[in-house]
Amino acid sequence: MNISLSPELETMIREKVEAGEYHDASEVVSEALQIMAKHEERLRIKTMRDAAIAEGIAAADRGDKAELTREVWDQIMAEADAMDDDELLDPLVTGEF
Repeated sequence: MNISLSPELETMIREKVEAGEYHDASEVVSEALQIMAKHEERLRIKTMRDAAIAEGIAAADRGDKAELTREVWDQIMAEADAMDDDELLDPLVTGEF
């Protein structure tokens, strides 16, 4: 694969490699793409969260309600336990941004 980068990006990559942070340019680009994928996943989760909140507000406005049973709470806690700490603390997920 052949890609073209701006001089600024080339300099940034070269500086990262020269500083010993990465073995080579491919490693820099690979990590950048992994970060981009994680960011996109967080945005997807945020969109889903926002839609769920909007639906909850609409349901409340209609007078619908859901009972928070022990089983529902246990399911919420199990899903939270399965998440990485980074996911739990991510401001895009928690809404603390």
